Amino acid sequence: MKSTLILTILISLNFLLANHKQVLFLGNSYTYFNDLPSLVDSIAIKNGDSFEYESNTPGGYTLNGHLNNQTSLNLLNKINKWDSVILQEQSQLPVIEVLKETLFAKSAQSLDSIIKLNNSETTLFLTWGRRYGGVQYYNGYSSVDFIDFFHYQDSLTSSYSKVNLIIDGNLAPVGEVFREFLKQHENYPLWIEDNSHPSLEGSYLAALTIYYTLYKKEIETIFNPGIDQDIVEDMLNAIYTVMGNTDLNENQIEKSKISLYPNPFNSTLSISFDSPKTDNYRLEIRNSSGELIKSITNLKARSTIDFKNNSSGIYYISLYGKGDEYYSKKVVLIK
Repeated sequence: MKSTLILTILISLNFLLANHKQVLFLGNSYTYFNDLPSLVDSIAIKNGDSFEYESNTPGGYTLNGHLNNQTSLNLLNKINKWDSVILQEQSQLPVIEVLKETLFAKSAQSLDSIIKLNNSETTLFLTWGRRYGGVQYYNGYSSVDFIDFFHYQDSLTSSYSKVNLIIDGNLAPVGEVFREFLKQHENYPLWIEDNSHPSLEGSYLAALTIYYTLYKKEIETIFNPGIDQDIVEDMLNAIYTVMGNTDLNENQIEKSKISLYPNPFNSTLSISFDSPKTDNYRLEIRNSSGELIKSITNLKARSTIDFKNNSSGIYYISLYGKGDEYYSKKVVLIK
């Protein structure tokens, strides 16, 4: 009887000490190849953590598709169910100029609004570039001709980082970890023969990155699906190198130089920033659906923005400086 009681207490303590996560994956074949969520689950179990998940990942799906998919919406609207919802966009949209500013950004923001209404966190799954780059085509639109994987990854990372700043979410930098790993293993097969979808090794590297992003701790015990141990160690080192760099976008304007106040606000919002070249700055305001409602050029270093004709809700302020510099922040209008 005494030994049974002790065993029960130990089991209860182990459960309490385990870091429990409930996660929803919304994406496409990049997520369902090699059952990526299950790989994350196996890594969590090996490290004494608890991982519960559901997913909806139809082949070729976009985030806009999930906005109109009843299965996805039903999963999203489970109030207080998910610690994090992982959003993975179709692999080409974020690198095609006209689509990344409309379809990708707008859909991510709309999904983020639903996620936050249900008290969850949004995690963007920053995907990897095509192995050999090239021109990307989608619904009659095309990208630039990327010279290689690294060129493609630059564009992906820029797009995802900008959207993540706007929604104030969590970023799983899988593509950047691919980049770091490939610096040491240039020809390692992270892709299958189509040079787009992940091999088991690619999915495993993605799973390690997502685990580290969600649990925010080093991976002490390795779940290994049959990959050389030295390669696994290099994968982990790539993750720690990338995740130690919290600012993936080198072009972000320094936050310490910008002030938006008050927030929340009523009718008018003030902005001030420290810059010797104020005539180069442009401000864009988008609503919670990602629609552009106002654009101001030659912005003064101290300005007041009038929202008297706008309804209450969430708005996204983006400030663009010289070159590719930018800053984004979410504000709340209350009337």
